[in-house]
Amino acid sequence: MLNKLIHGDTYRDALNNGIEALESLVAAYQATGELLPEPNTVCVVA
Repeated sequence: MLNKLIHGDTYRDALNNGIEALESLVAAYQATGELLPEPNTVCVVA
């Protein structure tokens, strides 16, 4: 269910689509009674 790419015609559209996807994910976990996974930390090396 995780690791999905979010798209949109603009950065704002992509952001709004991402927010909607996260809200749907939380609702799906709540509907099944499952706990959300613990957050992960991503290390970016430039």
